Amino acid sequence: AAIAIIISTPLNMIYWGGTTGNIWGDAVFAAMGSKGFFASFVDELVV
Repeated sequence: AAIAIIISTPLNMIYWGGTTGNIWGDAVFAAMGSKGFFASFVDELVV
């Protein structure tokens, strides 16, 4: 799981700006004022 996070989080930041692709999940992170990196990291950790 750690290898997937290390590889996919930077790729997600580069190609999709750190969004999770889930409207509800992205809305929660936006409402919290979280940065894209945190959203991407948590998304990869959960999946």
